[in-house]
Amino acid sequence: MTNWASYERRQLVELMRDRGPQAPTLCDGWTVKDLAAHIAIRERRPDAALGIIFSSATGHTKRVQDDYANKPWEELMHLVAVGAPLWNPMGFPGIDNTANLFEMFVHHEDVHRAADQWKPRELQPELEQVLWKRLSSAGRLMWRRAKVGIVLDNGTSQIIVKQAPKGFGSVTITGTTSDLVLASFGRQQVALTYSGEPADVAIAKTTNCSV
Repeated sequence: MTNWASYERRQLVELMRDRGPQAPTLCDGWTVKDLAAHIAIRERRPDAALGIIFSSATGHTKRVQDDYANKPWEELMHLVAVGAPLWNPMGFPGIDNTANLFEMFVHHEDVHRAADQWKPRELQPELEQVLWKRLSSAGRLMWRRAKVGIVLDNGTSQIIVKQAPKGFGSVTITGTTSDLVLASFGRQQVALTYSGEPADVAIAKTTNCSV
């Protein structure tokens, strides 16, 4: 079985090198070098990674991330390329593909789509299937804040990620697998269509899906 997280990591590093450290990303205020520092501390500094989840630790996380962002560019690229160190189970092949696929894929798109006149990537069918399967299991967590029912539709199949609460309807969000994954991570640079009652659609469009 292909380790698609490793594949996306290699593609991301290649793109980062091509764009350079000061190139923009879709992450607000972050350059490519800032994004690389984020990836590096996620895998090497669990103390700082807590700030990605808990707001009370964001100050410490920012200090560590700034320190990593000040590392020489080639050193930082090496850290991203080699992935988690031996002591971190996240680097084990089986765990890597589970824990890092969305991370590498979404950040690959964060760099790719930040360029002027970008075009959607054409994904390999197996990668698209793996992403869709992963979204099927993780989507409920990602869309947990939705106040209406949410159905994701990639044109060939659908996922119900949120049952409609009492008094509300459901909204079907249609797009490519790539765009639905990115929307589930709160990215706005996507092409989606929404079907449902106008009031429900308006609620769905303002749902905060950042994880």
